[in-house]
Amino acid sequence: MPGLSRPTGKSVRDLHHKLELDWGPRIRLDEEFRDLVHQRNPIETLELSDDRNIDPMEFRSGRAGGIIEHAGGLLMARPAMHAEPPTLNTEDTRTAEQVERASANLFEKELIANNFWQSVGRDILIYGRAFIKSMLSASQWTAEAGYPVRESKETDKDYLTRIRKWKETEGKFPFVIQHVPALGVLPLLDSSDNVLATIEVKWATAKILADDFGSKTVQDMLSRRTLKWYDELPVIEYIDNEWVSYLLAGTEVRRRDTPETNRLYKGVKSYQPLRTWRHNLGKHPIVMIPGIRTELTDYKSHFKGFLSDAKDALVMYDFLLSRLATMINAYYLPCASASEELLLPDGSRKTYGELASEGRKFEVMTRGKCVPKPVLAYAEFAGAAPIYK
Repeated sequence: MPGLSRPTGKSVRDLHHKLELDWGPRIRLDEEFRDLVHQRNPIETLELSDDRNIDPMEFRSGRAGGIIEHAGGLLMARPAMHAEPPTLNTEDTRTAEQVERASANLFEKELIANNFWQSVGRDILIYGRAFIKSMLSASQWTAEAGYPVRESKETDKDYLTRIRKWKETEGKFPFVIQHVPALGVLPLLDSSDNVLATIEVKWATAKILADDFGSKTVQDMLSRRTLKWYDELPVIEYIDNEWVSYLLAGTEVRRRDTPETNRLYKGVKSYQPLRTWRHNLGKHPIVMIPGIRTELTDYKSHFKGFLSDAKDALVMYDFLLSRLATMINAYYLPCASASEELLLPDGSRKTYGELASEGRKFEVMTRGKCVPKPVLAYAEFAGAAPIYK
């Protein structure tokens, strides 16, 4: 899609607003799956009430996380690289084979460097989709970065040898493949689920924004001491098929002790551009790898994770385990010995042996670990052993 206009602060802000509305329900559902996998899902064992005299117990089985870990082994096979030659002539076929080998080697190199494939598999299982970003980093092979400059009388062989040695020792590879968390990116998709544009919220310190990005706003705030150099501010990374742009989304300092929100556009008419350039890749650098897709068009239902059909059962399982643990901890009475004294409702005490000799149902007062006040427990005998209800 050539000829895209240069992104502006207003256009990126408006797109952010649109994508937040489109993806909001899906993101909230994904957060429920995330909390279930990481055993952070809320459990309301007993409703909060002034009459409640029991402290509830929360018990999470961890089954969701275990299922994802076991299923992850099924997705660890590496993808096969294939390049289709445009024609059947020998030169095009040979070029396609070289592209296949280069792609496989590049994938292997970045897999060792970033280990992104495992994270991709987990995202597909949990959220029904995963994202990979492939970006050029041409600045790694420049004279400023140490790339060898040919000397006037240096032969071709000597120069190539020096370049090869630099690449093997000091040089960094000018291409990066990395995993993008599914909950950290808002993609604009076409009808075939191809990525057209993306919004990512990142955070940068005030020092980086002032020195590296040259933000006048941040520089002024630092000079007035309304910001500290280590304060983190929100930065939007916008990418489409032609442009990459970083924009300052606001001056509200990040607080890691409070939940983050992507709705930075609220109260902001336009973001402040920091840096914009053409990436020259010819397509969007981020690729979405979908899992199971349904025929439903809304994003909340279109992408189906591995736990989707079992979500209600997993939530109920944790609830029932917590309810059972709460009841047992509150009301369970161990079998008494014959000489153990039990408190009766009238305030008197009798040993279990005395009550057993009467051979009838009786009431005792008990206080469990989670029960702040004594409550009645009813018991009756079945043979020689008591059964408490």
